Amino acid sequence: MNVSEQFRAHRSERTTVYAVVCWAAVFCVYALCVKAAIAKLSPPMSEAAKSKGTLRDQLSKDIAACIVAITTHTFLGPMALYLSISYNAAGYPASLSPFLLEQPRPADVTRELWCCRVGEMFTGNILYQLIFWLLRWETGIEMLLHHIGFFVAGYLILDLTCFGKLASGAMSMEVSSVFLSVHLMTRQIDGKRCALVSDLAAAVFALTFLGIRIFWYGFVVAEFNYTWFFEPEKFPPNISMVKASAAHLIFTLGWVLQLYWSKLVVSKVWRAARAMMGKERLMVFRPRKGAFRALVFLALAVLSAADEVAENATQPDRRPSDRTEPQQGLQPESAAGLDGQVGSVPSETCGENGVARSQISAIRHTAAVIAGFADGAMAQLPGASAVVPAIQAAMIFAIALQYGCYLDLGTALAVSTFLGSEYVKMSLVSHAIGWIPVAGNLIKTALSVVMTEGIGTAAEKMLSCPAMREDLLDKAAREEPSETLAEEGQASQVREYFHVISEFLSSSEVTPWSSTTAAAREVWHRVESIFRKEDQVKLLAKVHEARNPEDLVALAHKYSWNLQVLEASLLALRDRFPHELACTDVDSLARRFWSSQADGEVKAVSAPHLLHCWSRLPLPRRRAAALLAAELVAEATRMGGHAAVLPRALDVLKEGTRPQGGAELLEDFGLPTFLEALLKALVRGEASACVVLRRLLGGLPAQKSSQWLALRHLQQLDLMDNVAGAESCLPSLHADIKKLLTADALPEGTETPQTIALAATSKVDPFAALVGQQCAVKRLMQSPGYVRLRKKGIQRPGVPLVLLMTGPSGTGKTMAARTMAEVIHGRPIQELEASGRFRLFPMNQFRMLEDQKTFFGPPRGIQGSGDLPDLVRQHPDAVIVLDEIEKAHSDFARALLTVFGEYGTVYDPRTGRDYPAANATFILTSNLAKELILKHPVSVAKGQGRAVETWQKLPSGADSDPDCAGYAKLRDAVDAELSHPPAIDREHSFFRESEIRGRLTDVLPFLPFSPHEVEQAVRGFLASESKAFSQHPGFANVELAWSPEVVRYFANLYIKKPDEGLRAVNKELQAQVRDLLERSIEAGLVARGAIAALRLDEGSKEPRLDLRAVLREAEPAETAAAGLQAIPAAAAPEEE
Repeated sequence: MNVSEQFRAHRSERTTVYAVVCWAAVFCVYALCVKAAIAKLSPPMSEAAKSKGTLRDQLSKDIAACIVAITTHTFLGPMALYLSISYNAAGYPASLSPFLLEQPRPADVTRELWCCRVGEMFTGNILYQLIFWLLRWETGIEMLLHHIGFFVAGYLILDLTCFGKLASGAMSMEVSSVFLSVHLMTRQIDGKRCALVSDLAAAVFALTFLGIRIFWYGFVVAEFNYTWFFEPEKFPPNISMVKASAAHLIFTLGWVLQLYWSKLVVSKVWRAARAMMGKERLMVFRPRKGAFRALVFLALAVLSAADEVAENATQPDRRPSDRTEPQQGLQPESAAGLDGQVGSVPSETCGENGVARSQISAIRHTAAVIAGFADGAMAQLPGASAVVPAIQAAMIFAIALQYGCYLDLGTALAVSTFLGSEYVKMSLVSHAIGWIPVAGNLIKTALSVVMTEGIGTAAEKMLSCPAMREDLLDKAAREEPSETLAEEGQASQVREYFHVISEFLSSSEVTPWSSTTAAAREVWHRVESIFRKEDQVKLLAKVHEARNPEDLVALAHKYSWNLQVLEASLLALRDRFPHELACTDVDSLARRFWSSQADGEVKAVSAPHLLHCWSRLPLPRRRAAALLAAELVAEATRMGGHAAVLPRALDVLKEGTRPQGGAELLEDFGLPTFLEALLKALVRGEASACVVLRRLLGGLPAQKSSQWLALRHLQQLDLMDNVAGAESCLPSLHADIKKLLTADALPEGTETPQTIALAATSKVDPFAALVGQQCAVKRLMQSPGYVRLRKKGIQRPGVPLVLLMTGPSGTGKTMAARTMAEVIHGRPIQELEASGRFRLFPMNQFRMLEDQKTFFGPPRGIQGSGDLPDLVRQHPDAVIVLDEIEKAHSDFARALLTVFGEYGTVYDPRTGRDYPAANATFILTSNLAKELILKHPVSVAKGQGRAVETWQKLPSGADSDPDCAGYAKLRDAVDAELSHPPAIDREHSFFRESEIRGRLTDVLPFLPFSPHEVEQAVRGFLASESKAFSQHPGFANVELAWSPEVVRYFANLYIKKPDEGLRAVNKELQAQVRDLLERSIEAGLVARGAIAALRLDEGSKEPRLDLRAVLREAEPAETAAAGLQAIPAAAAPEEE
């Protein structure tokens, strides 16, 4: 049982509702009785009440309400305070119910039940106050909001039954309400004693207000908020998050409301104290910036201390001697990027071990503390809005590094902006009131902490899983650019702040067992140093005063968090000293600043020094630096990262891939993602990418490069504008890619039209192109053999052949009808259509009763013509297809009875004669009984590749119903559904009459296709396309070849749209193949008379059609880009 079920076992919901209503009724009756008694006593009214114009009746109401409050809160307040203290002493998680335990103690159950009883009394009292507000005993919208808010809070607590400590803490505030009610009552009654009691009650109320409402309830709310934001796993997963969030919001706002009221209480007490002391005014304390910082750090110290206790509780066996010591720089074996494992993810599982999560938790908490302090301390300063986004972006960067993913400034800002979209309203509130001294600082501090914690939690969850990480980066890339970066004046500030904080968070100085407040103090000291110009001048003066390379290297290491100092130190090394001295310690600088742990800002600053000393680096270090540069290019081009990172990384790659001494670096550069990134960088205008790309394509094996390259890469180069600095490189790169996309021979396993031998098969079986309908073909050609008998002229005399072909769309019904016409008349279908001996009528054009005149002609006695009479008169042996017959008007069925019956005739209104229709062949196609056919065991077995009778798995291509026994059962089931009136609605009412069903010669269900049959059909479609292309000069008379993967690619389209049958497959195949071939001819890739070998693009994330050009030895390499014309529809098998 969950929490509510356990609790409701002791206290039912009905009992709770009855108790609340009963308490409200008791309070209402009690108040009315007291009011009547006060009206009879008529106490004297004080001067203060008279000056306000209080009426006698209103005085009676006010005194009655105060007496009810005094008697109620005298019991309710102390009892709730006792329960709240008892909850705290019990040691359970903040504000949570003991019913979370598997076996709660009896004392805890009793405490929870008493909390519920007190809550019922409290909620009933609020309900009574709400009722009497409606009766005008009280006025003011503030009181109404107060009653509604606390009534909702009471309801939520009674409904959730898991926040007992929070509820009792809120109700304990009623202790002070007793003295407030005494004060309000006695100040309206005349008399010195009443005045003295009123003053004493006000004083006690002020003390209890501050002690219970502000401090005690504030402690309860703070503890609850800490659990809510930092330890959400302690909350039961099966509670309603909507209700829990509402309770959290209402009770937190309730305490904020007490803070607002505290100003009135304190001011009143202050005025009374000043009057008693006889002083006109006292010095008002105005907190300065330093005092405010001290207060903020004191609050955050308590927060971090609680955080340390929680962290140590999760690591009970951790000793101080086991703590990780800070490291200066990175060792070769620990630098992830420098050992060829740049950005690699250890595993595809989501989440990490406990130590990694603790490290991320420390990063998140530290960033939240820094953001809260920065936003609060700088609330009234201009330009402070650049600090918090930089802090949150640095937190994203540090969390991503824990999962082996490198993000630069632009990417981290985009992710933090995307994840922070849920906090827009909160951010607007903080900006709106941030200018208010003290209050604005406090509110901005709290909101920044909450926002940063929420963004960090979401980032930790999404970055931990590779699939979710890619989705997050893709969504963040589609968001609008960050406003902070868009403002030119703040871009450099964001860059500086981001580097300071990211360098600190990603270093070993922040550990799960370090002090969050100490870490925040250290990083804030660095931020302040950058913010103050005088500090920057002092640091830069140290660089100017350095006289030897060792001092400059030491400054670079010590002040690596300060970009200006770091850049100045490295620049001074190159300018002041010769090459040998400037590069003495370049290995340690490369380990520290050109590593996966460093952010993009420091990489951009240190790259010129790395290139200056490239020859001094050992070969393993050069190889590691080049690998890291490759990863940086891939990451920077994914989302358009920081502008300074990409060109520097390309410069490193350009230096590292030189033919002299750089060939050994090429072996790990064959990743398709990296080569794609180089091409994207070239599109963005980076000329160095062209040189690097040419070197890599030339150094990789041709087979490996051609697997990645595709026609789209050649087209990207064609569409590319002139790239400054790459004018001579681009034509050579274009030629290299074109050469790699051209093959001398067909790859092994490639299929051609000759391999499927479609033409040879069609001579033996005219229905060979009709795949997947073997049983229907048997009934047409063998037994009973309707087509065979009709061709020989021995069909049942005097009766036309009427066949109903029904089934899902795209299963070959129209193709079967056309093939029947060819077999019966022995002529090609194009000739039969031209002569009129084959005619297809779309019956959806005859939905209305008036449409009969067009089809049959006018009634007897009226001159005119009709489509069917004209056709039968001219061609008595015509094959007539009534397509989608069920969509015609139901009266068409009665009109066709005379046509389909024995010695059926068609009346011709033009001549006034009846023409016999016995030699005509009528084929009715329909989608009726489609659901029955799809769900029948024959179709299911066929789709799963199993035998109908035994349900055993069959080899690929084997017939699941060889003797058509299952097909016979399906025919009976379809005939039964057509005959069953309830199964036929008004739209499908064509076969409702038994007479029309009796005129049908046979009903032939058409089945869906098996995977093997779909692939067989796809091969036929490709062969037809190849035949059309080879005969068309506009398509260079090319022939097609294809890999088995292409067949499976198009066959999978049938799975996506099975309702459309093979029609959708053939339509999509024609569109993609023709578009691809046209683009390849325009790009100059496919020569005239060549073979276009279709394949799948292996470098694409999603399956995409691509091709290779295969030249014939005897054919000239002449392109056919000129004279490209439209191609008619290929003579492929019909869409059905």
